[in-house]
Amino acid sequence: MKRLAGSVVVFFLLFSFFASGCSNVPSLPVAEDEETVEAGEEYELFEEDVKSPGIILKGVVKDSSTRKPIPDVKITLEGTEGTFTTFTDPKGYYQFPDSEVPAGIYTLQAEKKGYKTFVKDNLNLKAGKTTVLNFTMIFPEWTVLVYIAADNNLDFYVDQDILEMQRIGSSDRLHIVVFLDKKGSGDGYYYIRQGSSEPLQVLGEVNSGDGNVLSDFIQFVKENYPARRYFLILWNHGSGWRGPTRGICWDDSSEEDNLTVPELASALERGGLHFDLIGMDACIMQTVEVAYEIRNFGDILIASQAYIPGYGWDYAGFLRRLRSSPRMSNRALVQAVVQSYFSFYGSQNIALSAVDLSKVGSLATALDAFAGIFVRNAPVGSSSWMLQLRSITPDNPCTDYYCDYVDIYRFFESLLKEIPWPSAQKTILKEVQKALNRAVLYNRTGGYYRGAKGLSVYIGIPEDGYSFLAFAEDTEWDEFLQWLWSD
Repeated sequence: MKRLAGSVVVFFLLFSFFASGCSNVPSLPVAEDEETVEAGEEYELFEEDVKSPGIILKGVVKDSSTRKPIPDVKITLEGTEGTFTTFTDPKGYYQFPDSEVPAGIYTLQAEKKGYKTFVKDNLNLKAGKTTVLNFTMIFPEWTVLVYIAADNNLDFYVDQDILEMQRIGSSDRLHIVVFLDKKGSGDGYYYIRQGSSEPLQVLGEVNSGDGNVLSDFIQFVKENYPARRYFLILWNHGSGWRGPTRGICWDDSSEEDNLTVPELASALERGGLHFDLIGMDACIMQTVEVAYEIRNFGDILIASQAYIPGYGWDYAGFLRRLRSSPRMSNRALVQAVVQSYFSFYGSQNIALSAVDLSKVGSLATALDAFAGIFVRNAPVGSSSWMLQLRSITPDNPCTDYYCDYVDIYRFFESLLKEIPWPSAQKTILKEVQKALNRAVLYNRTGGYYRGAKGLSVYIGIPEDGYSFLAFAEDTEWDEFLQWLWSD
């Protein structure tokens, strides 16, 4: 879940949970502009001392960030003498022959899909001279996609988060595109500018808990707002994996439909984008089951092992840094998201971490090896081992108030401390901790969540559907849970 209705405080040995209230607010808000810094395109214009035979205008077009030549740029000259067009070659070079383009005053316009159009007015081309115009074009560094599923009791918080986005707004190097589904009218796609939201596509009543709606949004952004890197944020309630409320993105107007974890993975696959960052502004989504399911569709997952307060992430905080430094690394952006979240909430009971999705497979292998100790070769005195494992669970950092999820590192830390493992099996448990440390890139915790290490695993009674998760299919963790909770 995300942003709980009412206030709930539940104590285990190390944790409690924070929540806040809900109500309704209609329509999109409007924010005041906030100054930010961004670099623009560059050009150099001069006349050659010695004319290039037969050439009245030439130049090279490069990418403003990479400084690499840009091929296939459409360059148009328009003036009183007519309109003339050419394209850059594979080295970014273009030229206009004087046999086709007469002297005169022109406007030059350079276009290529995804790039900001470059325009140079009052370009004076002289007879008997070769003018050189070299310039750069801007390609966006980032497109941030925010999938806001607010047709539920989180509708109250939509305006605040959109205002935060509008305080920063998009730029030449940063696109911020929002899918919005809320109570009442206004569903659709929006482009976030400083101080306003521009409608891109108006939708009727939609089901944001339908994977096709998410994949359609991703495909729309892919086609219309390309960038070097992509950051997808899912905004809503979340519950990791726990039936019957497992998943994310609930839609109350669609019979409380939501995206299950496998449905989310299928939607990301159909969307056709590989995301540099996937963020989940929703409760309890930083679990190995979720990370493993989506591991092929992104590089880094930013999510919380804990409950998230009602106002969610601080969008203005990390978007301000991204807009002013759009070439920041993925890890730098991760830190900006996490640090702004903690700056916003202070010392509350919160947690936010980033997981390297390329390392989740190794962690799953390590957990599978541990599960196999009990599934394939149960230790002597198996029933007493089972009771010891169960007794340890409540004394570990449970990351939800049902104690269905435990922090992986701390759980295995307690297993190593409380149970006299044979040497070979102790090595298996320590490998889980090592794999966890390799997978977690950045982790920060506060309040009663202090001590959590960044990623949880399901430890509750196995329910219908768990065995269909990719993590369960590829490991024996579900069989381990069946053994653990058997009579």
